Amino acid sequence: MQSGEGGLSHGLSRRALDRILWRVPRTRDGRLRLLASLALPGRPAGPFRYRGTRSDDPNDLIPHEDRRDLRGLHVFCAWLNHTDAKSINSLDILVEEDCRRFVRHYLIDFGAAFGSDSDMLKNPRYGHAFILPDGGEVWRGILNLGLVAVPWERARYPKLRAVGRFGAEAFDPETWVPNYPNPAFARRQPEDEYWAAKIVMAFSDAEIRAIVDTGQFSDPRAAAWIAETLIARRDIVGRAYFTKVPALDRFRVERFRVERFRVEDEALRFDDLAVTHGFVQPRQYEIAWFRFDNATRELTLLPGETEARIPKAGPGGYVAARLRVPDQPEKAVLVYLRRSGQGFEVVGVERISSV
Repeated sequence: MQSGEGGLSHGLSRRALDRILWRVPRTRDGRLRLLASLALPGRPAGPFRYRGTRSDDPNDLIPHEDRRDLRGLHVFCAWLNHTDAKSINSLDILVEEDCRRFVRHYLIDFGAAFGSDSDMLKNPRYGHAFILPDGGEVWRGILNLGLVAVPWERARYPKLRAVGRFGAEAFDPETWVPNYPNPAFARRQPEDEYWAAKIVMAFSDAEIRAIVDTGQFSDPRAAAWIAETLIARRDIVGRAYFTKVPALDRFRVERFRVERFRVEDEALRFDDLAVTHGFVQPRQYEIAWFRFDNATRELTLLPGETEARIPKAGPGGYVAARLRVPDQPEKAVLVYLRRSGQGFEVVGVERISSV
């Protein structure tokens, strides 16, 4: 089907199709490579915005610029160089499942990801500056008279049409920007970035190469470059955000037996993702324990409790561990534990930017 000037739809004739395709490049054997978008099930309700809420959606209670998934989306877009992350490239769909109607949110149109700008090479400036320069960028250009090149101006890219301008040489996720200012991206917090970086770092080298292989690139050099670039950019993302906050995670309770007293005891264990991924050397941790009142939210320091062993508490009682690393004393992770019949269990984690 195709739409005419009045918006009316009618059948697509062979002649009309030939007229559309005659300019499209072909492979050596005459075949065409096309991109198709999956039709989403349900009734379209238009795009969502990166600020505010939908007045017609009773489930949309949190302003979009305060949602972790939309703030953290900056990290995913930076990794993939998806510079066209804007409201118009989203779509809300009204769906019905199990006799319930609700709005499901989608991101659409990724034609400007990696080194592409849909039907052309990506401008080397994209991802490093907004299309419309802000005041700071204008003044920097005026003051240095254009004589001092910024890193993205010196970046080199392979001469591979299927790659375009996509690399890791000048990539900095902290300064990466989409084509236009995004309210949710602008309000992102270190905790949002850390949440997203954990997901990015979960992709192994083998998984990334396998995903790239599904693209069926005609030139194996292009597939290799894109895979290695994604791997390099993944590591840059991890290094940036696993060192920005204490990357302590996977908290758990380990039970052990103290043979001297013939009793069972419990200790708090965790992984340091910055160490796990080789971004920092193994390091020491500072731990302080508190009694936690779940009704008043008050923390009472337990003097002398500075080891991983969990202090005693009555059934249903709470304790909290404050963990810090030496090079980030102003930041901490609070881990809340509750005593049940089987022992302690982790019930909450809070990341604090300043203590």
